[in-house]
Amino acid sequence: MEISINDSNELHLKLRELIELKSNRDGKSFTVYQLAKAINMPHSILVKLMHPDPNKRVNNPRIDTLIKIIDFFKSDGFLVTVDDFLFRQNEVDIQSQLIEYNYVEKNIQTFTLDYESNQLGLISIRLPDNHKNLMAFISDEEINNFFKIGSIFIIDKDIKPENEHLVAVKVETYKKIIIRKLKINGKHKYLISIDDQTNKIVLLPTLHYSILGVIIQVNAKT
Repeated sequence: MEISINDSNELHLKLRELIELKSNRDGKSFTVYQLAKAINMPHSILVKLMHPDPNKRVNNPRIDTLIKIIDFFKSDGFLVTVDDFLFRQNEVDIQSQLIEYNYVEKNIQTFTLDYESNQLGLISIRLPDNHKNLMAFISDEEINNFFKIGSIFIIDKDIKPENEHLVAVKVETYKKIIIRKLKINGKHKYLISIDDQTNKIVLLPTLHYSILGVIIQVNAKT
């Protein structure tokens, strides 16, 4: 879901907009407390970021705080980038931050989700320049009533898959590339559906599968 950029492009308003959009899309209230729990962050930090009083509001958050927020919403299907938050205004001081992103147009080889990964051609998408080894999949069917037909999943093949990452996986018995959340519990690994409703897939050594990469962006049709 693309986040609109308007004249009220201040960080606290953008964060409120994302929370409101998620609530409206899911049909149930999503709160700042739920967001804090989801990204394993003290809710007081988010409350300060969104405080209605400018004198009590934190206007220069740590870059890693922003990245956690952005990664959560991106993995949840929203098309949002660091650029949507880091506005060159006095309210947000990013000059001292250690991480900078240089967004460039990238031509990415695109495939269908069928088992043979039929090649469709190249698509051009703006992404951080630090992502090098990329591929994309276009969905030809709805995924868990969450992502509609035509949603585009951008995959970074170099990122090591970790717990809660959204990943693209090739499983021989499914005959399709599947999009799932990776759950890691000790030595055990599972694939669960985005809405947590579909039965999980246990990644046993005997299962013929390959994790193709971590999904870093979804151009979702909703």
